[in-house]
Amino acid sequence: MDGPGIDQKIRFGYAKAAKKLGADFSLYRATNAIDPIVPGNLQGIVKCAFTVAWDWMRANRPGNSIWYLLTDGQESSGILNVREMDFLVSAEQTFFVLAKQYQMPMLAVECNAFLTVLRPTQSLGVGRQPYAGYTPQGSTIIVQGMPASNLLGSSGKNAITKLPEDMKQSGWNILMPHIDSLDIKSGDIALDQDGQYYLIALAEKTDFGWRMRVNQMVT
Repeated sequence: MDGPGIDQKIRFGYAKAAKKLGADFSLYRATNAIDPIVPGNLQGIVKCAFTVAWDWMRANRPGNSIWYLLTDGQESSGILNVREMDFLVSAEQTFFVLAKQYQMPMLAVECNAFLTVLRPTQSLGVGRQPYAGYTPQGSTIIVQGMPASNLLGSSGKNAITKLPEDMKQSGWNILMPHIDSLDIKSGDIALDQDGQYYLIALAEKTDFGWRMRVNQMVT
Protein backbone atom coordinates (compact mmCIF):
# COMPACT_ATOMS: atom_id res chain seq x y z
CA MET A 1 0.00 0.00 0.00
CA ASP A 2 1.26 3.50 -0.81
CA GLY A 3 1.88 6.24 1.76
CA PRO A 4 -1.33 8.25 1.14
CA GLY A 5 -3.35 5.05 1.46
CA ILE A 6 -1.76 4.33 4.84
CA ASP A 7 -2.47 7.91 5.89
CA GLN A 8 -6.15 7.43 5.09
CA LYS A 9 -6.28 4.14 7.00
CA ILE A 10 -4.75 5.83 10.05
CA ARG A 11 -7.39 8.58 9.86
CA PHE A 12 -10.11 5.97 9.39
CA GLY A 13 -8.94 4.39 12.65
CA TYR A 14 -9.10 7.74 14.45
CA ALA A 15 -12.64 8.25 13.15
CA LYS A 16 -13.76 4.83 14.47
CA ALA A 17 -12.17 5.55 17.85
CA ALA A 18 -13.93 8.91 18.05
CA LYS A 19 -17.30 7.24 17.48
CA LYS A 20 -16.67 5.04 20.52
CA LEU A 21 -14.91 7.49 22.81
CA GLY A 22 -15.93 10.93 21.60
CA ALA A 23 -18.51 13.52 22.52
CA ASP A 24 -20.50 15.80 20.22
CA PHE A 25 -18.78 18.99 19.07
CA SER A 26 -20.07 21.65 16.70
CA LEU A 27 -17.73 22.11 13.75
CA TYR A 28 -17.22 25.70 12.57
CA ARG A 29 -15.21 26.64 9.49
CA ALA A 30 -14.55 30.33 8.93
CA THR A 31 -13.30 32.16 5.84
CA ASN A 32 -12.25 35.36 7.63
CA ALA A 33 -11.10 36.49 11.06
CA ILE A 34 -14.22 38.42 12.06
CA ASP A 35 -16.53 36.49 14.42
CA PRO A 36 -15.73 32.94 13.24
CA ILE A 37 -18.11 31.25 15.71
CA VAL A 38 -21.42 32.29 14.12
CA PRO A 39 -24.31 30.16 12.77
CA GLY A 40 -23.33 30.81 9.16
CA ASN A 41 -20.00 29.02 9.71
CA LEU A 42 -21.51 25.94 11.35
CA GLN A 43 -20.85 22.82 9.26
CA GLY A 44 -22.48 20.22 11.52
CA ILE A 45 -21.86 17.98 14.53
CA VAL A 46 -18.84 15.67 14.78
CA LYS A 47 -17.58 13.20 17.38
CA CYS A 48 -14.29 14.22 19.03
CA ALA A 49 -12.13 12.90 21.83
CA PHE A 50 -9.09 14.68 23.28
CA THR A 51 -6.15 13.29 25.23
CA VAL A 52 -2.65 14.30 26.29
CA ALA A 53 -1.43 10.68 26.41
CA TRP A 54 -2.37 7.71 24.25
CA ASP A 55 -2.58 5.38 27.23
CA TRP A 56 -5.37 7.60 28.63
CA MET A 57 -3.68 7.50 32.04
CA ARG A 58 -2.51 11.09 32.27
CA ALA A 59 -4.65 14.17 32.79
CA ASN A 60 -3.80 17.58 31.43
CA ARG A 61 -1.86 20.05 33.55
CA PRO A 62 -1.86 23.85 33.97
CA GLY A 63 0.02 25.71 31.28
CA ASN A 64 -0.65 23.23 28.46
CA SER A 65 -3.28 23.90 25.81
CA ILE A 66 -2.24 21.35 23.14
CA TRP A 67 -4.12 18.04 22.95
CA TYR A 68 -4.09 14.99 20.68
CA LEU A 69 -7.35 14.90 18.74
CA LEU A 70 -9.37 11.84 17.76
CA THR A 71 -11.97 12.65 15.12
CA ASP A 72 -12.79 12.05 11.46
CA GLY A 73 -9.99 13.67 9.49
CA GLN A 74 -10.35 11.54 6.36
CA GLU A 75 -10.05 13.43 3.10
CA SER A 76 -13.02 11.49 1.71
CA SER A 77 -15.52 12.44 4.42
CA GLY A 78 -16.88 15.57 2.76
CA ILE A 79 -17.74 18.76 4.58
CA LEU A 80 -17.53 17.12 8.02
CA ASN A 81 -13.93 15.99 7.64
CA VAL A 82 -12.08 18.06 10.21
CA ARG A 83 -9.43 20.36 8.75
CA GLU A 84 -6.66 22.57 10.08
CA MET A 85 -7.93 25.83 11.61
CA ASP A 86 -11.45 24.44 12.08
CA PHE A 87 -13.15 25.17 15.41
CA LEU A 88 -14.67 22.47 17.62
CA VAL A 89 -17.15 23.78 20.17
CA SER A 90 -19.14 22.09 22.95
CA ALA A 91 -21.03 23.54 25.90
CA GLU A 92 -17.88 23.30 28.04
CA GLN A 93 -14.89 23.58 25.69
CA THR A 94 -13.67 25.28 22.53
CA PHE A 95 -10.73 24.05 20.44
CA PHE A 96 -9.13 24.92 17.13
CA VAL A 97 -7.40 22.29 15.00
CA LEU A 98 -3.68 23.03 15.13
CA ALA A 99 -2.18 20.38 12.86
CA LYS A 100 -3.16 17.51 10.61
CA GLN A 101 0.24 16.21 9.61
CA TYR A 102 0.90 13.34 7.21
CA GLN A 103 0.53 9.99 9.03
CA MET A 104 0.71 11.77 12.38
CA PRO A 105 -1.91 12.26 15.11
CA MET A 106 -4.02 15.39 14.79
CA LEU A 107 -3.40 18.19 17.29
CA ALA A 108 -5.84 20.71 18.72
CA VAL A 109 -5.49 23.78 20.93
CA GLU A 110 -7.89 24.34 23.83
CA CYS A 111 -9.06 27.95 23.82
CA ASN A 112 -9.51 29.96 27.00
CA ALA A 113 -9.95 33.36 25.38
CA PHE A 114 -11.87 35.14 22.65
CA LEU A 115 -9.64 37.85 21.22
CA THR A 116 -10.08 41.01 19.21
CA VAL A 117 -6.96 42.45 17.59
CA LEU A 118 -6.77 46.19 17.01
CA ARG A 119 -4.31 48.14 14.87
CA PRO A 120 -3.78 51.69 16.14
CA THR A 121 -4.00 54.35 13.48
CA GLN A 122 -0.61 55.93 12.78
CA SER A 123 -0.09 59.57 12.05
CA LEU A 124 1.89 59.99 8.81
CA GLY A 125 1.97 63.78 8.80
CA VAL A 126 4.99 65.94 9.52
CA GLY A 127 5.42 68.71 12.02
CA ARG A 128 3.04 69.34 14.89
CA GLN A 129 0.21 66.81 14.93
CA PRO A 130 -2.76 66.03 17.22
CA TYR A 131 -2.44 63.25 19.81
CA ALA A 132 -1.45 60.07 17.94
CA GLY A 133 -1.37 57.52 20.76
CA TYR A 134 -3.69 54.53 21.04
CA THR A 135 -7.42 55.09 21.39
CA PRO A 136 -10.11 52.46 20.69
CA GLN A 137 -11.93 54.87 18.40
CA GLY A 138 -8.80 55.47 16.36
CA SER A 139 -8.01 51.82 15.71
CA THR A 140 -8.87 49.31 12.99
CA ILE A 141 -10.32 45.91 13.95
CA ILE A 142 -8.47 43.14 12.11
CA VAL A 143 -9.60 40.18 14.28
CA GLN A 144 -12.80 39.92 16.29
CA GLY A 145 -14.18 37.19 18.55
CA MET A 146 -11.38 34.76 17.67
CA PRO A 147 -10.98 31.69 19.93
CA ALA A 148 -7.38 31.44 21.11
CA SER A 149 -5.13 30.12 23.85
CA ASN A 150 -3.71 32.87 26.07
CA LEU A 151 -1.50 31.48 28.83
CA LEU A 152 0.90 33.10 31.26
CA GLY A 153 4.46 33.12 30.00
CA SER A 154 7.39 35.00 31.51
CA SER A 155 7.13 37.48 34.33
CA GLY A 156 7.61 40.23 31.78
CA LYS A 157 9.62 43.40 32.15
CA ASN A 158 9.61 46.41 34.41
CA ALA A 159 7.06 49.07 33.60
CA ILE A 160 8.64 52.02 31.82
CA THR A 161 6.89 54.48 34.15
CA LYS A 162 9.09 53.26 37.05
CA LEU A 163 6.66 54.44 39.71
CA PRO A 164 7.11 53.14 43.27
CA GLU A 165 4.15 50.75 43.15
CA ASP A 166 4.70 49.54 39.58
CA MET A 167 4.96 45.78 39.09
CA LYS A 168 6.48 43.93 36.16
CA GLN A 169 4.28 43.79 33.08
CA SER A 170 3.12 40.19 32.75
CA GLY A 171 4.22 38.27 29.67
CA TRP A 172 1.72 35.96 27.94
CA ASN A 173 1.86 33.46 25.06
CA ILE A 174 -0.97 33.38 22.53
CA LEU A 175 -1.77 30.62 20.03
CA MET A 176 -4.39 31.64 17.47
CA PRO A 177 -5.52 30.28 14.08
CA HIS A 178 -4.47 32.01 10.89
CA ILE A 179 -7.36 32.53 8.50
CA ASP A 180 -7.23 34.00 4.96
CA SER A 181 -4.48 36.61 4.40
CA LEU A 182 -4.62 38.04 7.89
CA ASP A 183 -1.41 39.80 8.91
CA ILE A 184 -0.69 40.57 12.56
CA LYS A 185 2.20 42.87 13.42
CA SER A 186 4.24 43.88 16.43
CA GLY A 187 2.54 46.87 18.01
CA ASP A 188 -0.99 45.60 17.38
CA ILE A 189 -3.17 45.33 20.47
CA ALA A 190 -5.14 42.28 21.60
CA LEU A 191 -8.29 42.66 23.69
CA ASP A 192 -9.84 39.67 25.48
CA GLN A 193 -13.42 38.96 26.53
CA ASP A 194 -12.75 40.37 30.01
CA GLY A 195 -11.66 43.75 28.73
CA GLN A 196 -7.94 43.18 29.33
CA TYR A 197 -5.52 44.68 26.79
CA TYR A 198 -2.25 43.13 25.62
CA LEU A 199 0.47 44.72 23.49
CA ILE A 200 1.76 42.30 20.85
CA ALA A 201 5.55 42.26 21.08
CA LEU A 202 6.24 39.39 18.64
CA ALA A 203 3.95 37.72 16.10
CA GLU A 204 5.04 34.68 14.09
CA LYS A 205 2.87 33.15 11.38
CA THR A 206 3.60 29.42 11.11
CA ASP A 207 2.04 26.32 9.58
CA PHE A 208 0.46 25.86 13.02
CA GLY A 209 -1.24 29.26 13.12
CA TRP A 210 -0.15 32.44 14.86
CA ARG A 211 2.26 32.29 17.77
CA MET A 212 2.54 35.56 19.69
CA ARG A 213 4.28 36.95 22.72
CA VAL A 214 2.38 39.76 24.36
CA ASN A 215 2.69 42.01 27.39
CA GLN A 216 -0.29 42.86 29.54
CA MET A 217 -1.08 46.57 29.33
CA VAL A 218 -1.47 48.26 32.71
CA THR A 219 -2.96 51.73 32.91
